[in-house]
Amino acid sequence: MKQIIFLVACLVPIIAFSATIPDKAQADSVMFALLSSVPDDDELLPVEKMTLPRDGRKRGATFVVEGEYFQIKSLRNDVYYLTGRNDCVPINDARYPLETMNNLLLGAIDGGEREVMVHHHRYGGQNATLMMPFNELRSKLQPGLRAYCSITDISTEKIEAILVYYDAEKNVIHMLNFTSPIDVVTRGAGEMDAELYTNIPQDNIRNLFGQEDESVSPVVSSIKLKK
Repeated sequence: MKQIIFLVACLVPIIAFSATIPDKAQADSVMFALLSSVPDDDELLPVEKMTLPRDGRKRGATFVVEGEYFQIKSLRNDVYYLTGRNDCVPINDARYPLETMNNLLLGAIDGGEREVMVHHHRYGGQNATLMMPFNELRSKLQPGLRAYCSITDISTEKIEAILVYYDAEKNVIHMLNFTSPIDVVTRGAGEMDAELYTNIPQDNIRNLFGQEDESVSPVVSSIKLKK
C-alpha cells in the first residue's frame, strides 16, 4: 500500500513534466478514444497458449518461468505454472491468488468475467472513468507492447498490483495501479479497479519506484488460500 501511495505522489510532478511534451495532450486523447471505442469480437487479443511439458515434475507442483525485468528488479514478466496430469499450464487457480493475478495481468491466462473500472488520468486534468472487461482492456493496451507487473500488496481481502506496458517505439510507458478484491481474482468474475497513467517517459520508472534499484524486490511472497 505504501508503494502505491508513493507512486501516486511521484506521478504528479512527472505528469506535469510530461505535459511539456507537445504531443502529450494529443497522445492521451488518442488513448482515450481507443479506450472508449467498442471492439468487435474478432479484435479481442487471444491468450497465447503457453503449455509446457511435464518433464517428470510431480503433479500439483508449482514453478516459475523467469522472464526479464524492466528498469527495476521487482517489475517483471515471470509466468507461474502448475503441473497437471499430462502437462504444465499457467496458474489460474483459486488456491494461488498472487500467481493467478500475476498471470492475468501479463496475459498468460484469460480474463474470464473480470471487469475493470478504469480511471484514466489525462493531460490537463481531463480525467475520465470507463468500465470494460479485462480482456477488452488488455486487447486495447497490449498489442505491440511489452508487459511487466509487480504484486505490491496482498491479503485475504484484497490484492494490489502495478502493470506497465512499454512502448519501445515511442519510449513511453502506460501504467495501471490495480486494486482488486481477492475473490474477484480467485473466482474469475467481478469488478477490479485501476488507475491508468498513459504516455509517461520510460526513464521516469526509477523515480516512480525509488532509487534503490538493486535493493528493490517483490514486496510480498506467495500465499496459498485454503479451498
